[in-house]
Amino acid sequence: MSKNISDQFANPLFNNIQQNTFLEEYWQKKPYVFRDALTENVNDIVGVVDGNELAGLACEEAIESRIIFGHGQTDEWRCEQGVFDENRFASLPDENWTLLVQGLDQWFEEVRELFHYFDFLPQWRLEDIMASYAPKGGGVGPHFDYYDVFLIQVSGSREWKLGQQCDEQSELQNNDQVKLLQEFLTEETHDLIAGDILYVPAGKAHWGTANTDDCITFSVGFRAPSEKELVTQLLENIIEKCADNLRYQDPVSDGGHHPAKMTDAAYKQVNQLLQQLTQEKLQQAAQQSFGELVTEPRYFLSDDCMEELSEQDFHFQVNQITKKSSVIPIFIPVSTRLAFSAAGLFVNGKCYVVSELFAESVCDGEIAAENMSDSEKLVLITLLELGDVSLF
Repeated sequence: MSKNISDQFANPLFNNIQQNTFLEEYWQKKPYVFRDALTENVNDIVGVVDGNELAGLACEEAIESRIIFGHGQTDEWRCEQGVFDENRFASLPDENWTLLVQGLDQWFEEVRELFHYFDFLPQWRLEDIMASYAPKGGGVGPHFDYYDVFLIQVSGSREWKLGQQCDEQSELQNNDQVKLLQEFLTEETHDLIAGDILYVPAGKAHWGTANTDDCITFSVGFRAPSEKELVTQLLENIIEKCADNLRYQDPVSDGGHHPAKMTDAAYKQVNQLLQQLTQEKLQQAAQQSFGELVTEPRYFLSDDCMEELSEQDFHFQVNQITKKSSVIPIFIPVSTRLAFSAAGLFVNGKCYVVSELFAESVCDGEIAAENMSDSEKLVLITLLELGDVSLF
């Protein structure tokens, strides 16, 4: 895995602002425009990813894509979901539409490398890079997201209007196809050209419109589990920690109660039963749940990133793991999401209870066999079998 980009070279995002200043004053608080931050990088990307390439990807079964039509606040915005036929693009109007393609980082190394510029934030927070291609007038309308996003202008120019802070109480238009704000109160406007980046914190209303044809914008989104998602995952993990042999028992009763009444004494027995689930168990389940959620894969697109191992190669790699003196280089496929904490190693939504040294070594892409316990070697073999990792 890559180290922090600041350890390798100066991050061009911070040519005009200190990293600490951005994190303290802007991150998750207010928008910021990084001017001329990635001009050289996006010039390289345009040679690989253009409108024709994005249209071709939108015709692929494995790729999530959609086209959004509309322009003004009062327009009847509509959305068409992929997969698309090639002929669909030939019949599109000259303006006022946008093609969106998810998970572009899964397909292009040049796009994937953009993640390195955000290494000042936790890697497990990164979601994916979505591409937006639009002719003049195209956009997705006035909206807000529940997650932070960096909007990288790759080609052409786009106007961004920034509006009010929103939440689940904000009124939306009556539109089943596109979630758009009923009211948009413009607070500031920015025109972005190739190489510029706009940071928009979660909940901030924003509205982008292509000023030119061949307008390409990349959205670097950040995973932010909701309270509902966390509680749902937490309950699943708590259930696994509950004992089936511990049962409700009736309290000593003095009689005199209605036979259908559940008494305070009965509820006291229930509370005592639930108290068997200690604070420590709850904390462990919470840590496990969070790690599983932030590493759960959303896309399984990269067939070319990891070839299926032959039986001979698999046994060779297992042999490398069992050698006591070997240093094992670990290859992490593009589609693999991983993180670690004191709770264990999290890989593609699964938790493996291992030492923190082992977990960190896997994330760094290299581990000494002598530092692995027998159970940790089995974990590495399991990851190998699942295709979550490979050995060079």
